Amino acid sequence: MLDAAKTLLIDLLLENDAVKNLSPDFVSASNQWLRNWLQRDSDAITRAILDSAGNEPLKKLMVEEKLPALLQNASFSQELLQLFAQYAQQKERQKNVVENSQIDVKGNAVIGDNGPSVDDGYDQKNKVSGSTLSAGGDVRVGDQNLQAGGNIHFGDIHYHGAPPPAASRPGGTISSTTAQQLRDLVASGRTGDAITQLRTHTEQNDTHLRDEVSQLSARWENLKRRERIGVINYSEATLERNQLNNALLELIGGLGR
Repeated sequence: MLDAAKTLLIDLLLENDAVKNLSPDFVSASNQWLRNWLQRDSDAITRAILDSAGNEPLKKLMVEEKLPALLQNASFSQELLQLFAQYAQQKERQKNVVENSQIDVKGNAVIGDNGPSVDDGYDQKNKVSGSTLSAGGDVRVGDQNLQAGGNIHFGDIHYHGAPPPAASRPGGTISSTTAQQLRDLVASGRTGDAITQLRTHTEQNDTHLRDEVSQLSARWENLKRRERIGVINYSEATLERNQLNNALLELIGGLGR
């Protein structure tokens, strides 16, 4: 475990190429979590090295020297295991994957992007597994150029189980395209960007939900602040982030037409 932990933590601390395709929020939160542990009981020189740009060889050496002692700390070890689990989820990138679902549509069903197929780096894409898909028209799986014409397009949807029906909300709505774009941001770990875009929409078009979105924004900023100053551990931050994402997705689902 020592070698695997050393490699992952160095990559996160230095933000090496190995983690550049992961969620920015995940990398940022993991980086801050590691910095908080490395700075415990440390002198001013250690903090200066971590806070300054560059110094990659010194930062790498710091991880290598401090990690064996940190692994003796039960809290650190437990949070590290959770970090490994989060990292594994981040590495397996999926898009347009339908698993263990029952889907029934009246028109054509298309699972794929609305455009030509490209190599966009997903581990699994345009896949149906353990599911029942019924359609009144054609069923096509793959990236294609499509004409709208009333057909149904399952693009950028990743279902684990049948999706719950979205509850309608008073006030305004957003287009299905905008709703899906917001869901994609959340799914890719860009919660902050999703909140910013949704807040812009409500300020311009839907004052009824302005307060609700502002509360989510405040919760997000408060979470990031507590992570920065190290007053929340990794497991607590992960739980709170998941709760916030769920609340955000519920709000988006209620607004989507």
